[in-house]
Amino acid sequence: MAKSTELLFLNDTDWQAFAAATGAKYEDLSTMEGLVATAGKYYDWTDARTEVPDDGKALFGRDAMANYMLIGAKELGSTIFTVENGKMTVNLTEDVARKLWENYYVPFVKGWFAGEGRFRSDDIKTGNVLAYVGSNSSATFFPKQVQVSDTESHDISLKVLPNPAFAGSEEVAVQQGAGMVVTKSTPEEEAACVTFLKWFTQPENNIQFAVGSGYLPVTHAADDMTAIENSGLDLTDSMKDILANAIDAVENHELYTPKPFEGGTDARKVLEYSMSDLASADRAAVEEQIAAGVSAAEAEALYLTDEYFENWYQSLCTELSAYEADARSWSGKEGKTGVKKETAYQRRGCSIFCKILRSLLLVLLAEMLLLIFAISTSRVTSQLNENAEDILDKQVENRANYLRQNLIQAQDLNAISGTIDRVTRDWWTRASWL
Repeated sequence: MAKSTELLFLNDTDWQAFAAATGAKYEDLSTMEGLVATAGKYYDWTDARTEVPDDGKALFGRDAMANYMLIGAKELGSTIFTVENGKMTVNLTEDVARKLWENYYVPFVKGWFAGEGRFRSDDIKTGNVLAYVGSNSSATFFPKQVQVSDTESHDISLKVLPNPAFAGSEEVAVQQGAGMVVTKSTPEEEAACVTFLKWFTQPENNIQFAVGSGYLPVTHAADDMTAIENSGLDLTDSMKDILANAIDAVENHELYTPKPFEGGTDARKVLEYSMSDLASADRAAVEEQIAAGVSAAEAEALYLTDEYFENWYQSLCTELSAYEADARSWSGKEGKTGVKKETAYQRRGCSIFCKILRSLLLVLLAEMLLLIFAISTSRVTSQLNENAEDILDKQVENRANYLRQNLIQAQDLNAISGTIDRVTRDWWTRASWL
């Protein structure tokens, strides 16, 4: 029915101010390495515009992390899901995984990339990012304004650019889209459905749908800018750019989509969230430390080590291996593929969460030992005993004073009673004389 690929969508209005101040060019966004470097410049430029340190803004975000992982690995010479006869084998080398990590996780933790809204077009609208990579069909959702605050907004224009690729790599584009199925029914109804689909995919009809939705036509005759421009349909400049860039990607790049396999949807979700969720959580932790007065470099250092990457890589391989078609043993085999490393990783029985928890427990144990040592060497126990004895002595003294006062009061009452008796007798004697 319709197909799509991925493009880069840029808030050109705010980009122009940055480009004029720094000399940044559209060409800088043509490679992943150039995009990351430009994002770093944008963060520094926005940071320098305020007096608050380390409060720069992100340049870029992604809609589909699984596509980044799959297409990025393919460009770098690795097919993550190798499928033969419906059976999948994980094939993610450490070198490829590190390249993917360095061009998404690292800039994300540094604040150069971001992803806060449900879709990156939401982040464009709130000014969280200037650009994102997403499906060409998502361009219809690109906002026309940036809402900086409840009272401040400004109009923006869209610039469409090709999806950045890794420098020196093969040009690969994701192939995806929407389709229709014909459910089992009567022969007449099934024939009617087929007739409708044939009509729908005729060039003139498919072009009309593509222009209205931002998708690409599905036939070679319709998937052509000359045919689209000659269709007589009203095309905006933005839609022309979208379709032209998307058609160029389809025609001049190797198209790739993973072959289906058992559990493929769930395995794709692992690629979607494994790196992106970790990056979001770690960036939030970095921002908390910056707010507490820690420098950005110091706060980020914990997450940018080789060991931290290695833990993530092994964890990813462990999760993906659960979707392999058979439980073959890799014992005794050598190499650097993810699955082979995964078995050793499983034997260690460790994960990123496990390492963090273990570190926290060690810190807690050390604090307890220091507390015990401090108590034993600072006479705290003996001092507490002395204080308790002093308190007890004081309580005894107070109780004795209380009882003494009661006895004195009782003596005073006896004296009063004697006086009353004496006065009464004197009064009675006088009365009897009378």
